[in-house]
Amino acid sequence: FMAVMLFVMSTAYADYGYSEVETPITYEQRTNIVTKFDDTSYNFTILLADEYPLMEINNLAAVIGGSVEGGNTLVKDTVKITYTKDERLALYGDGRLMLERVPVERDGKLFVPVSSLMPTLCYHIEFYRFGDPNTSDETPVIAITTGTNYPEITNTIYAKDFGAVGD
Repeated sequence: FMAVMLFVMSTAYADYGYSEVETPITYEQRTNIVTKFDDTSYNFTILLADEYPLMEINNLAAVIGGSVEGGNTLVKDTVKITYTKDERLALYGDGRLMLERVPVERDGKLFVPVSSLMPTLCYHIEFYRFGDPNTSDETPVIAITTGTNYPEITNTIYAKDFGAVGD
């Protein structure tokens, strides 16, 4: 019975495209991608690991107003993320952070996943590969927002104050 179950399970995995062989990642170096941090624009080289953007660690630190220690640790305020080339786990606080893509070295520079800012600094990140849909510009954009640049609410209006009823 167990052998039959294992065969059925392995067939099911094969039917859904599961494979124990990892597909090699394609890397593409791009210079035409704009990185926006709370609407301030930067033009640093981006390394695309398939569709996932990686940025050189010193440039990423410059974008977010942080610093780099030891060539592989990104520091912003009290947050420290230590990346290791070709390792899927980064050191973060007392634990580890699973990365979308492994950090890679190109021309002696460490490129790290931009997405690692989301769980650590709670930043919001969007990658518009074919241009920002909010504009007519077709230049690819990585938009990083901190949530601190939103306009303050000056008035709160309730529909019930103007006679609306819930019927």
